[in-house]
Amino acid sequence: MKIAFIGEAVSGFGGMETVISNVIHTFENSSPKINCEMFFFCRNDKMDKAW
Repeated sequence: MKIAFIGEAVSGFGGMETVISNVIHTFENSSPKINCEMFFFCRNDKMDKAW
């Protein structure tokens, strides 16, 4: 099975990325293994990285 987490990069990197990363690691260590990817896109190619 494959799962993709897709969302908008609102500002910086932090909570949402950490939670999804932990979920991905949990799925990848499960039996049977679930392949996961995380994708974030920037609206208008801009993101506030000052977080």
